[in-house]
Amino acid sequence: MATNLYVTARDTGSSDNGLFKSTDGGTTWKEISSGFINNTVMSLTIDPVTPTTLYAGTYSGVLKSTDGGANWISLNKGLPTLYISSLAIDPQNPSRVYAGTDRSGAWVWSLTDSETILTFNKNPSVLGEAVSFTATVSPATATGSIVFKDGETILGTATLASGSATFTTSSLAVGDHTITATYLGDGNDEISTSEPLTQTVTLRTYTLTYTAAPDGTISGEAVQQVAEGGSGAAVMAVPNPGYRFVNWSDGSTANPRTDANVTADISVTASFEPGDSITFSGFFPPVKMDRVNSAKAGQIVAMKWRLVDENGVGVSDPNDFAGLFSTSCGDPSDTVREVAAGGSGLQYLGDGYWQFNWKTSRSYAGTCRDAYINYERDAAVKASPPATFQFK
Repeated sequence: MATNLYVTARDTGSSDNGLFKSTDGGTTWKEISSGFINNTVMSLTIDPVTPTTLYAGTYSGVLKSTDGGANWISLNKGLPTLYISSLAIDPQNPSRVYAGTDRSGAWVWSLTDSETILTFNKNPSVLGEAVSFTATVSPATATGSIVFKDGETILGTATLASGSATFTTSSLAVGDHTITATYLGDGNDEISTSEPLTQTVTLRTYTLTYTAAPDGTISGEAVQQVAEGGSGAAVMAVPNPGYRFVNWSDGSTANPRTDANVTADISVTASFEPGDSITFSGFFPPVKMDRVNSAKAGQIVAMKWRLVDENGVGVSDPNDFAGLFSTSCGDPSDTVREVAAGGSGLQYLGDGYWQFNWKTSRSYAGTCRDAYINYERDAAVKASPPATFQFK
């Protein structure tokens, strides 16, 4: 551990005078009295509580340093310009200093207690946002500097003006910071440190907003709060039956959509348009499509099928059904639009499934017929693959 030593050198009639300091136990020395009158120090005393605080008696009064001799201020308020031959610090009150003079008696000097109060303009703050810390010192006549610290790290310094000083920074990292302000004192006012304040810095938060045009809905969390650089949760634009998803208002066609590395608010709307295709998923039992179905002419055959749109959603609009038809096997010119039994008509079973109770004609006995449905969307009529029936 380095040992600080101080020596006063005085040689009448010589310029080799001054106050010298060693930080290595006396191996090397550096003068720290440059600028003193005659460069002469008659006496020196060290604060027993704060060893970096020094008092020097000179030809022209008392000087004080709070940084181990790097900088000095005059303490001559109320003290005539005198030759100070000796100094002593009150061991019970280190802010009181006694000065002995050459034939002018002894003098006592003491600092006025000061108080430093720290305030901030915003808490919490977000990363990169400027925060200002203001230190107010009493008495208001105090002069000098304020050191602002984050824990033990010096953030910066500011000079008092009318009893206050402000330091502004935007470099605080995310987390809690213990901020203090220390008044360094002057020739009349004591050093003081504020009570610590906790400044909390958070990541900036952005809002993600997803909406749908009238022909669809949003599946997932439509409004999300995301920290800067984070990712939102997936959302999906779901078209209403008969419509299909086109894109988001920012041009993206991702569906589902997940916004990552968010650095700004996002507000987008999903757009849709009428679907232009319907898919026939086949006839279902009791009708089979991979073989010839046997039926008795004149009986009712339950024709069941499913239609889905381009999104795989079951078609529920009866206007998309254009009728059940049958033709003689191998003779498509013999086309008959078939009818339902009684008043049963077309029945919707849910999720795109339909049923039509076909009242077969007795005249079909002994014939083979292909049955199919016609379905349409936007006036485009399509015929389903047929189911073949052999009538008895």
